[in-house]
Amino acid sequence: MTGGAGRLIKLSVEAVLAHGEKHKSLSEFLLNQKTVRTALTEMWSVLTPAEQAHLLAEKFEDSEVDTYLEQVGLIKDKKIQIPLFAAFIHAAFSLAQEEKESIVYDENTNTIRKGTDVLSDQLTSSEFRLLRYLLQNQDQIVERDALISFVWEGVKSTAGITDQAVDQLIFRLRRKIEEDPNNPVHLQTVKGRGFRFVA
Repeated sequence: MTGGAGRLIKLSVEAVLAHGEKHKSLSEFLLNQKTVRTALTEMWSVLTPAEQAHLLAEKFEDSEVDTYLEQVGLIKDKKIQIPLFAAFIHAAFSLAQEEKESIVYDENTNTIRKGTDVLSDQLTSSEFRLLRYLLQNQDQIVERDALISFVWEGVKSTAGITDQAVDQLIFRLRRKIEEDPNNPVHLQTVKGRGFRFVA
């Protein structure tokens, strides 16, 4: 697990001895130990952005960077030599990638973001109200009537607002938030019932 890295061996052995019980996954157990995580974070932070990019992509094509990573014992034969470090990188950055892609509403700033992009700057007021409402009711099926009364709440009468107006608004919003608006991942239609937003 530690690839022979002295400090990681010491911290890992201490953690296992301190808890004294068997673990389903030693890697998961060690990654949950603050001292081990701190050591792995320090190892990561001393690397240059180019070295970090190589380890993240696991494509070792730059001989200068590869030579250094081999000399410090992080890679050998184009593979990461410390399984615990590889698990740390995967866990830390796959979660960061998920967060980067997720769409969230920030009540403090009254903005909607997709990762670091501010989506609310690109939305009309109706699109913003619709998306905010769906985000606040995530994973729940929201009926058309509820959408109409929320999105058009300032209008004296919602009697003239048709299903077609809702569909047009949904269509425009999908074009702004979905990778493929024709196959939506986030803003889903639930036939005969309404719409659901999946982060």
